[in-house]
Amino acid sequence: MGLLHPELERPFRRAVRQGGAPSGARLLQDRATADLFLREVGDDPWISAEVRAHLYLLLPSDGPGGLRAFAWLAAHRPLEVGAALAFVTALPVGTPCAGGLCEREALEVAEALGEALAGGTDEEKLRLGCCLLASRNLSRGARAPVFRRFLRVPWAGPRVREGLCRWALEGGCPEPPAELIQPAVLGLLQSGWKLATVRELAGSRGARALLEITDYYEGADEFGARVREGLRDALARSRSSQTIFP
Repeated sequence: MGLLHPELERPFRRAVRQGGAPSGARLLQDRATADLFLREVGDDPWISAEVRAHLYLLLPSDGPGGLRAFAWLAAHRPLEVGAALAFVTALPVGTPCAGGLCEREALEVAEALGEALAGGTDEEKLRLGCCLLASRNLSRGARAPVFRRFLRVPWAGPRVREGLCRWALEGGCPEPPAELIQPAVLGLLQSGWKLATVRELAGSRGARALLEITDYYEGADEFGARVREGLRDALARSRSSQTIFP
């Protein structure tokens, strides 16, 4: 089956118009246009699973379209843990790229890749979570929802959840996005960590997150009320001492 299977002609033309690639040969060389093509295919419900799988295997990409394509393969074909981890750890990290995956797309990717690593070790799951969350392929608004999903899924046990939260607050390689600070603080508090310990762990990176969580819990239940009071007391002390949050 050639690249331009009849089912692929419409998404191919749309990608060429957006990316400016003049031919199929050019498409294979132009990474941006190839990734646009994969995104167009991913959005087209009329393409059969056979054609979709063939294209995704033929045209790998480390952009948003390629990430969605790989996640689709992970959801529809047996995938070794090592293969999933190798792909995700090779993704570019940093500031979200233009056209990064929206929340819905990113959650679908996280679900598929997480299930593919369900049988892996805690270290492998943690590595996948960190690299996916730091990837440029996730839009800024998608990172916190994916992080919160990772804190709830069955395959991520206590060690993985704690590891993700600590990475988001302490930093590491890859560098954690700032969007994860607030859900990480909240995740540790909800799992039973003491406020003083979380404050020490978060350092100055967590000051704004703690303030926002204080507002979030305004009028909440008993747990929220206890957290709110503790946060306010702790923040008052930190502002007077200037030792934790300068």
